Amino acid sequence: MIDTSKVQSVPGTDLSLKGEEHVRVYRETNGETGYIWNGVTTLLLTFTGRKSKQKRTIAIIYTQVGDAPVIIASKGGWPEHPQWYLNLLEDADCEVQIKDRLFKARARTSASPEREAIWAECVKNWPNYDIYQSRTDRQIPGVVLDPVKDGPRLRGGRIKSSSSRPVAVLVLRTRTTRARRIARQAQRFIRILAQRRVLRRRCRRAERC
Repeated sequence: MIDTSKVQSVPGTDLSLKGEEHVRVYRETNGETGYIWNGVTTLLLTFTGRKSKQKRTIAIIYTQVGDAPVIIASKGGWPEHPQWYLNLLEDADCEVQIKDRLFKARARTSASPEREAIWAECVKNWPNYDIYQSRTDRQIPGVVLDPVKDGPRLRGGRIKSSSSRPVAVLVLRTRTTRARRIARQAQRFIRILAQRRVLRRRCRRAERC
């Protein structure tokens, strides 16, 4: 989109799910609720505030163009850019969640002729972008979220490891195995010392005899 919290009403648009509620439901269900919004696909975008330096997350319409999702900084056709776009200009590193897929990305503003091609694809997905552009003199940016590294899948809001076991459990088991190995080695060392003591005592007794 549009950040769903900043949508200006267009006939036929359902705004019952937007903003923080959209983000919360999307996260809790890994997109089972919230991924499709008014007939289009959405993602969760997490970025760093340029002033607060705090992480912020919004739900926003996206269009898949090639290997990268594309989002449009329309703000419903307002005269100024949305805050999330200004934040990405300051720090392009961000995190994207599409359904249960989580990955790091680097945002960049598309330039001509790429922008025109991207805009055409995004308008097919969400025709209201042309309406938003007609409301403002600014050229609405198309932002490409180039994946940096694909992350793990999510299940029930938790990260799944490739072995389908929680990472923390694997670490705990690894530590437990090492501890047991060290304990066994210590016990062997103690037994060897005990045997040596017994041998020394026998030798002393033999000398006295």
